[in-house]
Amino acid sequence: MPSTSIGGKSSLAEGKMEIDAVKDKRSVEEIHSYACPSNERDECTSSPSSLLKHRAKEARDEKNKGKQNEEEEPTLIELQEAIISTVTTKINARADQTDKAVQFNTIQIEHLKKSLEFCHQEVMDLKHQNTALKDQCSILKQKAEELEKKMDEADRYSRRLNLRRP
Repeated sequence: MPSTSIGGKSSLAEGKMEIDAVKDKRSVEEIHSYACPSNERDECTSSPSSLLKHRAKEARDEKNKGKQNEEEEPTLIELQEAIISTVTTKINARADQTDKAVQFNTIQIEHLKKSLEFCHQEVMDLKHQNTALKDQCSILKQKAEELEKKMDEADRYSRRLNLRRP
């Protein structure tokens, strides 16, 4: 029953669709349960054909949901604007946080600067005191050496004259 199309090709697509339809029907029949629940009229409404109708209705409902979702979805421009506004707000928030952190650090640095200047001044004062004490120490060493020399000379003098000390 193969037929040829205008281009001279056999319509394998039609034959393939028929085979697919038979497979689908067979799979529906294999899934079909013959223990159907009875309704008020004691009729079984769960036949393979009713299952096909039910699945076709479900497929249509899903397509309609897809269309509704597509209608509800924002356009590309709206998405871009939303993304840009979100990113802008986040960047601004982080910039504000950074500004606050910079201000806090600036205050801390000023306090550290004052403290460092105070410590520097104390160190300079201690250096001046140290140089003054070094000068005083050298003067006292010279005096001590002079006194020792005088004492040694007095000792030698007393030994030379054999004088006793009282």
